[in-house]
Amino acid sequence: MSDEISHSCEDSTLSKNGEYIQQPVPSNDSSSNDNNSYKGNQCVKSLDVLKKSRVREILFILIICSSQFSTLLGAVQGMPQIAAIGVSFNVPADRFLILGWANGAFATTVGSFVILAGKLGDVLGHKLIFCIGYGWLALWSLITGFSRYSESSPIFYFFCRGFQGIGAGLLTPTSIALLGKTYPDSKKKNYIFAFFGACAPWGIVCGITFSSLFTQLSHWSWAYWSMGIVCTLITAMAIIVIPSDTVSECNKGLTYRDFDYLGAFCGISGLILFSVVWGQVPPDTFHAPYTYILLIISVLLLIANLYIDSKVKDPLLPWRSMSPENIGVLLCVFLAYTSFTVWLFYSFQYATIGRGDTLLNASARIAPMAVTAIVASVCNAIVMHYGILPQLELLIALVCICGETILVGSIASHQTVWSE
Repeated sequence: MSDEISHSCEDSTLSKNGEYIQQPVPSNDSSSNDNNSYKGNQCVKSLDVLKKSRVREILFILIICSSQFSTLLGAVQGMPQIAAIGVSFNVPADRFLILGWANGAFATTVGSFVILAGKLGDVLGHKLIFCIGYGWLALWSLITGFSRYSESSPIFYFFCRGFQGIGAGLLTPTSIALLGKTYPDSKKKNYIFAFFGACAPWGIVCGITFSSLFTQLSHWSWAYWSMGIVCTLITAMAIIVIPSDTVSECNKGLTYRDFDYLGAFCGISGLILFSVVWGQVPPDTFHAPYTYILLIISVLLLIANLYIDSKVKDPLLPWRSMSPENIGVLLCVFLAYTSFTVWLFYSFQYATIGRGDTLLNASARIAPMAVTAIVASVCNAIVMHYGILPQLELLIALVCICGETILVGSIASHQTVWSE
């Protein structure tokens, strides 16, 4: 998938009047010529369809970017609902820590299915997987709302949240691939990806706000029902608006027998079990035998996944071809997202418990993130156009995340950051 994103449109350029020009690529290798021709043609075909209607192109961009918005919105829905969910399912005080799965179940499956979704998109087509992902997210959002009626235990609710996350996991890599192979390298593409990135914090702000609104003024289940309705509408629009894409030339020689089924099973199962273990350690500790047994099984599955991916023809995760620099970047991004998630969760809990804010007042404290997201995304698009090193941008982002964590960790309950 990464090759498709990086190179699918490298043979097409934008002229000053906005026309898309196919550039010849000299090569002595006929297969290379065929592949380059395919990539450029794929980019031009999608753009030709979108150029026929400016409205359709705008809808295409909004639909693809909405996947980032919906994924982060779904990820934080459970955050303001923890106390209300505990009351709805009669969770005793000594088991209150299990309610962390209100967010944890969604995050676990999103992270576990991202790599699989990228490979499925390469093999079956990114539009197909994108539409399936949105449809799946819509279905399980509705079912999650109906889980309110299983009042005896929150287990079914956690189960639904996990399945809801599978749909979001299918959206993330396919949306990036659709944008990447539709638009050639240009200033326009930089701004589109900047808008795509800005949709993430907007999704967080809207997810927390509307979840707080429904939980405080009505019932938490309406947050999921409303999301399910909106996702259903977006699914229908995506089927109509997104141009049909073609399976990548580099994957045409592969068959279903070549797909890394065993590696996918070991990798996804290992990641889910590993997450389950660390999610259950707070309420049950390692004194419960199942925790360390599942931990051992999860580690063995992940090791098996690495071994299988080193042997198969088309690995799910080609880790052998990854350079130390790539691994370092992925590690930095992983730690950054982890730190940001911890900051967001405890900032909200601090506002509601430490300061005694209502859910809506606590949501208002998160709202400035939407404004700074726009500023950061526009600046990012500008510096990308002028060739600023991505490493420098990543460093600035990491410093900002570190700074926000220090501010929240050092502030007293009566203090206000901006005035003091």
